[in-house]
Amino acid sequence: MIIIENFLNLKVLKNNKESILKNNVAYSKNFDKILFEIEESKYSLAITDLIEFIKEDKETLFYLSNNKCYLKLKNENISFDIQIEKIAIIKDNNKCILKYKLESDEEETTLEIEFF
Repeated sequence: MIIIENFLNLKVLKNNKESILKNNVAYSKNFDKILFEIEESKYSLAITDLIEFIKEDKETLFYLSNNKCYLKLKNENISFDIQIEKIAIIKDNNKCILKYKLESDEEETTLEIEFF
């Protein structure tokens, strides 16, 4: 059962530059999983002992966990494994910050979610 709870603000910094800034995004929570959509992309973030972040649109699926990362091109049905250099999650009151650096990135990516 998915229950609509409240709203969140999302900020994504890629290579120290703001790439996404969205406020008042409706989200639902399914057990430990947070689900939301922005434009044509669906996002899922689960935080238990394992971090699991998924971003999916019509053409691609990006999957990131503590020990696995890949990008799938849906139309071609091809997946590419991506090496994770570091990954961390910070939970603080109404904020959740996911930081990760992939082998293909120049600098780390920060995904900051503020719940209200």
